Amino acid sequence: MSFAPEGVAYDLIGDFLGRGPKRIQAKTVMSGSWYCGISRKEYCKTGTGGHRRALYTADDIDYFACVTLDRSIFLIPIAAVEGRTTIALRRFAAFQIPGGDGGGAQRG
Repeated sequence: MSFAPEGVAYDLIGDFLGRGPKRIQAKTVMSGSWYCGISRKEYCKTGTGGHRRALYTADDIDYFACVTLDRSIFLIPIAAVEGRTTIALRRFAAFQIPGGDGGGAQRG
């Protein structure tokens, strides 16, 4: 696992199961709701404060790593969520990484 270079849309680069480098965007769930925001802000001179909400695409990243307050981690492929701004993690329980301290995707 390595940190991404400055100025790219992803946070980390990782090689899982020998499949080659994958671009990972990390997101943190900051409330107990288990909803994870997966959009980003980009510059737009006509947007509020000079920015607007933008969506990630497969051209930008390969995976989202969503981390909850109880340290559950979900590694979700962009193909499963592309075009969305928010996801309910309970619907993506199949992508939860086993062995974390978290209680699973039972909430929300």
